[in-house]
Amino acid sequence: MTKSLVVFGAGPGVGRAIARRYGKAGYDVVLVARRRAPLEEFAAVLAAEGSAAHALTADLSETGSIPALATRIRTLVATPTSSTTPLPPATRTSPPRPR
Repeated sequence: MTKSLVVFGAGPGVGRAIARRYGKAGYDVVLVARRRAPLEEFAAVLAAEGSAAHALTADLSETGSIPALATRIRTLVATPTSSTTPLPPATRTSPPRPR
């Protein structure tokens, strides 16, 4: 069975680093993000590096479209063996307590 990874939020930064790392390790990589052009450009870069990469556009804030997205992912790579959503940088919401 081929290993696969879905990267939700495959924009610049952590998402791309994760996709590149797992692509080099032999995973089929599915990139999911809102903007098509940068997504397809990065999928082409991964393919040129020897990785199997697929680009899917989706806005995850539109929760009603997520089941259809899951179906599209399964069509490409069956059931993914891994997925990731890069976390935004941590931000402090209150001042630190004095010690």
